[in-house]
Amino acid sequence: GMGSLAILSLLFGVFSGYASSVLITIAKGFAVFSDNLSFVSVSSDQRIVLGDSFSSVSAMVILVAFIVAVAIVGFAVNYLVYKKQKQSIGATWDCGTDLQPRMEITAAGFSRSLVMIFQGILRPSVQHDIEYHDAETRYVPKSRTIIFGINNIYDRYLYIPVNNFITLLSDVAKKIQSGIINAYILYIFIALMVVLFSVAR
Repeated sequence: GMGSLAILSLLFGVFSGYASSVLITIAKGFAVFSDNLSFVSVSSDQRIVLGDSFSSVSAMVILVAFIVAVAIVGFAVNYLVYKKQKQSIGATWDCGTDLQPRMEITAAGFSRSLVMIFQGILRPSVQHDIEYHDAETRYVPKSRTIIFGINNIYDRYLYIPVNNFITLLSDVAKKIQSGIINAYILYIFIALMVVLFSVAR
């Protein structure tokens, strides 16, 4: 969404002559603006010209000047600032301990805030398991495990209810299908007798 707006802004800036001509044509159709837009005209080379050739503005010249200015500023910053800096490669500082794979930030660290926001729907569950060096004092933990899980909302609100409903219908159909055949024949005979008596009348 932001990219499309940026592209539209760039197109309206570069081709402002055509855009202005279209907008002016539309605005002149209104009686309120018909008298106030007579001093603006658009030439074929993307120049917006004010009345009586007072002045003109070219969008392409402004774009080229902007690109040149950005290039000059970038070159100056790179030459004057970054050239004097020195880069050195070394080990990452981690409070004096060795880096381990378990220290890596997982996806749970990024999704925790979203889970807390939608906890009414996701129903998260958190389980803490702590092992201490001394079972009596319990000042310094030896290891700590946190199990963080969420319920699958698709299973809970869609698949499981549909599955339960279909299972219920299947049980009812199973009871009907596995009934007594003689009773079904009796039902058919009674239905035929009722139809015959109703036609005879």
